[in-house]
Amino acid sequence: MITKNDIERFFREINDEMEKRDIAEEIVICGGAVMTMVYEARPSTKGVDGLFAPTGPISEIARTIAACEGLEMDWLNDAAKGFIDTSRMELVTIREYGNLTVRMPDAEAMLAMKLTSARLVGKDRDDALFFIKYLDVKTEEQLFDIIERNIAPQRLTPMAHFFTIELFQQYLQSAKPGETNE
Repeated sequence: MITKNDIERFFREINDEMEKRDIAEEIVICGGAVMTMVYEARPSTKGVDGLFAPTGPISEIARTIAACEGLEMDWLNDAAKGFIDTSRMELVTIREYGNLTVRMPDAEAMLAMKLTSARLVGKDRDDALFFIKYLDVKTEEQLFDIIERNIAPQRLTPMAHFFTIELFQQYLQSAKPGETNE
């Protein structure tokens, strides 16, 4: 598992190698890395999911780090590239290392991605509940507005729609009468 300190250290190592190669790039991270590094909602993550282009130099540097650190070769991967819509989502810069800028989708975009994944297993459910509370969402309408602003309409599948409703109902039921879940 990779901790917040590990992620920071690995990004500094990537930056240092990019500086040697005289290249500058940006990584947009999401998922467990954001939950660990930014919100500190969990102590560690299995890997760092993100979006970066071109993938060549960063992937090569990440594989070198993996070999030296005993990590999975895909500890830094671009599997999330199909889920991060930079034309719709607000991105926030969270670290600047010189030759490497690390950004993330804002809290609303993170919530929208978690809800449209509709994964009942894993940490997406708990992460979505975290963001509902963090953003103080009070109605289903607010949730669907957040999704519409951040996710392409075709990604809101019937499964994701019902997952969102069910999860919000669970959130409301766990709140004290007359209060939001705080």
